[in-house]
Amino acid sequence: MFSRWGAFVYRRRRVVLPLAIIVAVGLGLSGGEVAHRLSSGGWLDPGSESAIVADRLESEFGAGRTAFIAVFRADQPGAEARSAAFQGAIAETLAPVLALDQVTGVTGFAETGDRRFISAAGDAAYVVIGLDMTED
Repeated sequence: MFSRWGAFVYRRRRVVLPLAIIVAVGLGLSGGEVAHRLSSGGWLDPGSESAIVADRLESEFGAGRTAFIAVFRADQPGAEARSAAFQGAIAETLAPVLALDQVTGVTGFAETGDRRFISAAGDAAYVVIGLDMTED
């Protein structure tokens, strides 16, 4: 099949080459118009679990689709995520993150006292890191 296609293109090379150049230039010009209309966001299904969670995070904690969720788990068995030592380790870990210009704040158990930031087993916690940027 490819040998026949190659023979066809070779026999008609005086027509195929200019035609290929015209098509390439035409597509290049039309492609330049499309690039500024594209975005990387907007592909989220509003009925998906992740969209529902993002909406809930935004309504309850002010951080939605541009937030980052960080999970902290104890490396020692029996550790209590609500303890001052555990929460202090989280704060120490997040200190350099809070210094970034794009970070608007952190919301977690230490800031709210809300038990929903602690795992059911009590050995892990998560924080919501608010970001000052768009989805794109």
